[in-house]
Amino acid sequence: MLTRLLAVVSIVIPPTQPVVGQSLPIRELFTSDTMDVVQPTISPDGRWLVFVQLVSNHESRLLIRPLAGGAIRTLPAPKDDFVGPAFTPRGDRLLLVSSLPRRDASDQKNYLVGAPFDTETGTLTGPFRQVTLDGIVSGGNGGFAISPDGNLVAYRACCSGSAIRVVPVAGGNARTLAEPDPATRPAALAWSPDGKALYYNAMGAQGDILRFRVELAGGAPSVVVRSPEPLGLLLGDNLHSLVTVRSPTRQWALRVFDRVGAPAGQVPIPSGLILMGPSSFAGKYLVGFRGNTVTSMKLAPVEGGPIRTVLDGDRYDWPQGWTADGRFMSIALGGSRSAADTGAYQLATVGMDGQLIRRTKLPEGGELVAEDDEFVVYRTDGPPKTKDSRLYRLTIKDGTIKELTGPVLHRAGGGVVSAGGMYYGMVGTEFYYRQLVGDRLQLRAMTTAGDSRLLREVPARLATRTSFSVYRDRLAYLDPGPDSLRLQVTTGTNGAPRTIEAFPPRTRFEGHAWSHDGRQLFLTLADPQRLLLYRFDPAGLPLGKPREIVLPFEYWYEAFWLPDGTGLTMIAQPRGMAMTHVALVRLADPDHPILITRDDPANKWGYALSPDGKYVVYPSETINGSSIHLLEVTDVLKAVKESRRGGP
Repeated sequence: MLTRLLAVVSIVIPPTQPVVGQSLPIRELFTSDTMDVVQPTISPDGRWLVFVQLVSNHESRLLIRPLAGGAIRTLPAPKDDFVGPAFTPRGDRLLLVSSLPRRDASDQKNYLVGAPFDTETGTLTGPFRQVTLDGIVSGGNGGFAISPDGNLVAYRACCSGSAIRVVPVAGGNARTLAEPDPATRPAALAWSPDGKALYYNAMGAQGDILRFRVELAGGAPSVVVRSPEPLGLLLGDNLHSLVTVRSPTRQWALRVFDRVGAPAGQVPIPSGLILMGPSSFAGKYLVGFRGNTVTSMKLAPVEGGPIRTVLDGDRYDWPQGWTADGRFMSIALGGSRSAADTGAYQLATVGMDGQLIRRTKLPEGGELVAEDDEFVVYRTDGPPKTKDSRLYRLTIKDGTIKELTGPVLHRAGGGVVSAGGMYYGMVGTEFYYRQLVGDRLQLRAMTTAGDSRLLREVPARLATRTSFSVYRDRLAYLDPGPDSLRLQVTTGTNGAPRTIEAFPPRTRFEGHAWSHDGRQLFLTLADPQRLLLYRFDPAGLPLGKPREIVLPFEYWYEAFWLPDGTGLTMIAQPRGMAMTHVALVRLADPDHPILITRDDPANKWGYALSPDGKYVVYPSETINGSSIHLLEVTDVLKAVKESRRGGP
């Protein structure tokens, strides 16, 4: 499924019923008990509400209804998956991201398409036509932005680096404005009010966020804002930007920044209300969607067998891993996708038979790192680059809390992956974390008793540029340089890095992990997605060239090694099937993967593999409807000012 986006444009809207119990007058525009609707947008004249209904991972529908209320209609379009509809400022065209222009089954790119729109009748007066000739990055905030005069569209190109380009709104030849390093994760495109320049955000070398301005007439991008935390999208006044955040108490809020990137304040919004978009917040209003999806935790045997429910939930529960001995599952109760999310972070420890062993409420802002019979280790994460991210240990028997270490690096920008591919929980008796010490990044291992050891020091610049895979004292990571992206392997705290392979500098990779015995390493490359398998001798020296595997899926992620190294489990989207599944890929026969969860028709977006490789626990989704909401920008800014003064 394409990543969910949302368009926000300038509108005029009649008064509607506000959402009760919120500090902001948020208006409910549409609600359904059965449909999963996302990505709303409104025509500039305020007459029409357009949104997307998710049917499956291969199909969504464009729906339209009068903003003042009335019957819902389907806008005619071929069966496809649509993301982020957005109107041109005149309302005469509707743009969105789609896979419609794909050439063949091997083409997995998404493109920008557009169709003429009659705002008097609320109909498309022509078919959707391709706007971008190259693929477009469909995920994240600000994937594309329409110029104020409606003549141009700026977008982030995929599959050939991370170029930011502009193209005529009706399609044609694109022009490159900037080519930021993909490792900086450029996002949040927004036009200046006069249409003469484009803004975008990117990550700096030390984990800070930079806002760049690049002139439409040409020239190198210049930094106009530097911030220690994500800035979100610019408002049309070029004075404020907005981002949806969760506070340390796990409450949702809209965070506002001033023109120099300093926090101006934040105001609470309903749990799970998503306010983001592929174009700038140029309008008078913000629109968003809110789902009410819940999950049941299910246990499935990897080698086949009946799936059973181990925890029924009325919220969006999520697997956090297993205890190291494999006896218990750790499950976070109540997640961010559910409207029933109360904000409290509780950890359920559940046996294989579904028996609830204990329920642990972590302190405010706490998030599980590791768990055993005696202790729960958790982290509290402040904003990126701050020094309030720390590790704590909670003693299960008496509830006492001890600080283990700090400051530790926020997980944004990279992390440490244990042997097997797990990025959560413990391997044996240890878990991993990262610390910045001067101009060096330390990778460390710790036991729940608090005993810490240094794995390796690397340059601090790698903190936000790559992830690290660990097998005992061996480390693998990708080192981005000006001329190449090098796969490096080191042994011991002082062993010299060995370059295993060099890739073109703008190669995109999605993950890597050692097998449990350290004899194999997989690396996932993107565009197109493929798996490289490297083999090593006991001393860590490479054996021959890597094996390249193209799996028969549309996409996959969260690949974990089986303990014996004969295969991988992963979340995968099989071609032609409606939903994602947890799959098993045997390396002896990768062309014929096994769908572990085939008998469960619901979507699965994550899972945890048991330490013995025999079971997966995963959240199985149930959709209980959704809604669309609207709030005024002026109300947001007013509430922010009042919060800074301590109230109205």
